[in-house]
Amino acid sequence: MMNNEEYLIKLKKLNELVIMHPNYASVMNEISASYEQHKAIGVPKNILCIGPSGVGKSTLVKQIVNKYKKEALLDTQMHPILIVATPPKPNIRNFAEAFLIALNDPMSSKGGAIEKTSRLNDLLKRKKVKMIIVDELQHFVEHGIGNALREVSDWLKSVSDQSGVSTILIGLEKCEEVFYSNEQIRRRFSQTIELKAFSIEDTEDITIFSSVIRELDNQIGLKNKIDLSEENIERLYYATNGLIDYLIKLLLGALEIAYKEKKKGIDIRLLETAFRSKIWRVCTNESNPFNKAFIPQKLDKPKMPFHVG
Repeated sequence: MMNNEEYLIKLKKLNELVIMHPNYASVMNEISASYEQHKAIGVPKNILCIGPSGVGKSTLVKQIVNKYKKEALLDTQMHPILIVATPPKPNIRNFAEAFLIALNDPMSSKGGAIEKTSRLNDLLKRKKVKMIIVDELQHFVEHGIGNALREVSDWLKSVSDQSGVSTILIGLEKCEEVFYSNEQIRRRFSQTIELKAFSIEDTEDITIFSSVIRELDNQIGLKNKIDLSEENIERLYYATNGLIDYLIKLLLGALEIAYKEKKKGIDIRLLETAFRSKIWRVCTNESNPFNKAFIPQKLDKPKMPFHVG
């Protein structure tokens, strides 16, 4: 049986684990190629990256930053990749401020939109930024209104053009249709890549999903492995909607119970309890994928855990 120290180490490893499944690796390679292209020949490659919440976009951004952080150690004036979170209610002034904060500008809150934008363009050059990643792009869609939405879109296009660096826009799928209503943005970000949820539509999809589950189970390292029968793979899919964040959350919950109960492995009963405690507290037996009474269905209807409004 594991002691407390071993249990905490397993929790840490599982939380930090990055699984390079085919779709994730493909998206990672596209963004890396964008960075490398600008670094090699000074020509930017702009990309829109979309995907549902919980699919691993934040993990992807962290991994990209970590991949190139050594370059900043060689040149302390260099800020190779700039990560900017889209403000909840974006306008030119607060977006420019978000950029300046990310660049560690001590005067980020000072000045109007024009002054901030001028300072931003100067800092992007002085800090030798090679790639801009704008995250949480869906705030444009959710809170951008009419002319304000177009003004901020035009401003972002202008910053991207003047900096001359590769720019990656990241957000939920709904960003694509609305953001591309701006023809100039559409031309500059003509390449769209998608980080997808896992699927069980065909044999290849099932193989990929089950291999990810097995890798997570191996990292957990209990003596008895999770039974990955076809039925159980389906249950795990419905319980997580194919989203890696929820899969990890579910298995962390099951590991916690296994540790407390001194179990040698994660079984269906532990998964049933973990689903109720970590994913959907008010689920019924009929809506808990690991209960015998479960009615097979995607849990994405209103008031269900994976409903998207």
